[in-house]
Amino acid sequence: MNDVAHHERTVGQYALFGQIGRGGMAAVHLGRRLGPAGFSRLVAVKRLHPHLAADQAFAQSFLDEARIAARVSHPNVVSIHDVVMEGSEALLVMEYVHGVALSTIFAPPRALATPMPAAVAVAIGVDMLHGLHAAHEAVDERGRPLHVVHRDVSPQNLLVGLDGISRVLDFGIAKAARRLQTTSDGSVKGKLPYMPPERLESDACTRGVDVYAAGIVVWEMLAGQRYHGEQSDAALITTILHGVYRPLPEGGPFDAVLARAIAADPKDRYASAEDFANALERITAPAPRREVTAWLRETAVEPLARAAEMVAAIEAASLPPFRAEPAAKPGAEETRDVTPARAPRPSGGEPTPALLKDVVVVTAESGATERAVARTMPPRGSHRPPPRTARSSLAAPLVVASG
Repeated sequence: MNDVAHHERTVGQYALFGQIGRGGMAAVHLGRRLGPAGFSRLVAVKRLHPHLAADQAFAQSFLDEARIAARVSHPNVVSIHDVVMEGSEALLVMEYVHGVALSTIFAPPRALATPMPAAVAVAIGVDMLHGLHAAHEAVDERGRPLHVVHRDVSPQNLLVGLDGISRVLDFGIAKAARRLQTTSDGSVKGKLPYMPPERLESDACTRGVDVYAAGIVVWEMLAGQRYHGEQSDAALITTILHGVYRPLPEGGPFDAVLARAIAADPKDRYASAEDFANALERITAPAPRREVTAWLRETAVEPLARAAEMVAAIEAASLPPFRAEPAAKPGAEETRDVTPARAPRPSGGEPTPALLKDVVVVTAESGATERAVARTMPPRGSHRPPPRTARSSLAAPLVVASG
């Protein structure tokens, strides 16, 4: 616990403490937002590995995650507070949710000893589906559908909070119609046990992909075991492509709903995550928030205790002094938000491309970062270019701050 409470560094206005998670592209830290008069706020910080932050393609992909997630403002989606790019650091600052990932509860060798109450499973599943539906319905700054698909719906990316609310997180591999960075190596991103057949055959990307994966997550909550059991990857691929629904161990009214959600043919699935949620609610009313909280406290005693201990240690740790942004020198160009006004629509044509509205990039005395920003600029003359040094944030109307 001392390692987690150790203050590692300060980037921008964020004090970063020890890691609470690590993946191939980034580490996740607990952090505190520093402000004047001793103000601070606990946050979760995804920090791109420094050697990747220096790579323009990876940095752009990281900004994509912020851009996409910022367009999804919903109580069942982990909100993004800020993006900071400074020197070799690239940070995605998120709300801190006191709770546990569903995967923690399912973690081997401890799958659920007993299936969770159906009403609790429906409450968590419905929250997940409403969050996904909000992502699927997201639009850009001009109201055009973005066609966002998460592509990695799984217990690892579903947080069950002690407030009784479940939230979808991690749009790091999400795909959108206007995504800036696309996968170029031809690999299929995601977790194999939650992939539908069409993703293995052609890496198709429709909202039906998320409906299928969500169906498996709900099945596993109700059954208290893995949908595909323990199989090698080769056997699992064969099983997925074969596409035969596996009934719940105890049977019951949920099988008809889940069989449709997990249908091998996308055309046979629910048309939307919202339709799937409505079907679940017609079988069993979702448990009230207080019941979800009570179930979580009873089921995840150790993970919740560890999380509380980490938070207490970090909040008790001494913080570096707050340093306000330096004032601009007289006569120097003022640092400003580079978010443009809506670009005018040329007569008889498509709207003029505009600078990304969701992310304001701050530098870094880094040429690579500046070049990445320059590629998103409107045509010459249509907008004043950004200054060389600016602080990164998200467009305020798109962020829903928690607590």
